[in-house]
Amino acid sequence: MIHCICLKFGTKYSPEYVDKLFRGITRNTSKEFLFTCFTDNSSGILEAPNINTAPLPLDTGDWFSKIGLYAADLYDPVDQIFYFDLDTVIVGDLDRIFEYSGDFIILRDPYNKHRYGSGLMSWRPHAVNHMFKNFTRGYTNRRGDQGWCEEQYPNADIWQEKYPNMIISYKVHIKGSGAIHNSNWPQHYGTLDTASIVYFHGRPMPHEVAHLPWMRTHWT
Repeated sequence: MIHCICLKFGTKYSPEYVDKLFRGITRNTSKEFLFTCFTDNSSGILEAPNINTAPLPLDTGDWFSKIGLYAADLYDPVDQIFYFDLDTVIVGDLDRIFEYSGDFIILRDPYNKHRYGSGLMSWRPHAVNHMFKNFTRGYTNRRGDQGWCEEQYPNADIWQEKYPNMIISYKVHIKGSGAIHNSNWPQHYGTLDTASIVYFHGRPMPHEVAHLPWMRTHWT
C-alpha cells in the first residue's frame, strides 16, 4: 500500500496546508493510498474523514521531530511510505513517482550536490528504522534533520536522478532569482510543464504566492 504522510506541529502551518496537500495528491493519482498526518493538534483539518491523524512519535519542538517518522512500528511493514513537507504543491500526475519501491529516496539540495533535502522522501519501514533508533535528544546539526539523514543514510537514492525534471524547487526553477547560477551542481532544470511536484523551502511560503495563476489552479 502507498502510505502518504506529513508532519504538522506548532503554528507555522495552518490546517489548510494539510487539506490542500491531501487534495492535491487525490487529484493527481489513480492509485489507492492512505494518508496520515502526524501532529500535535488535529483540529481544523477539514478533510479529517479521509485523513488519519496520529500523535507525533517524537516531539522535540523543532524539525528533529521528523526523525520520529522513521520508526518502523508506525506502519504496516509492507507499505511504501511517501513523506511530503506541508509546503509541497502537487502540480501533475504522481502515478510514476508512486511506483518507487526502494529502501530510501530523498531530495538533492538545490544548492549543494553533496547535501540532502528532506522535504520529499520515500522509504520502506525496515530500511530506515535505524535512523530512529540511533537518535538521541540533544543531537545538533546545523542542517537539522537533513544532516542526520546524511550521516545515517549516506547512499540514498535521489529524486532528481530517478525522476529528472518532475520534482522542482519553487525558488530555483520557477522564481529563478539567480539561484541556479549560485548552485554548485548541474541542475535538472524542469518547468511547470514537466513537473509533478513543486517543493518550497524557506520563503516565500505557498500562501504568500497563492495569487499566482498556477497556484490558484493547483493549491486548492
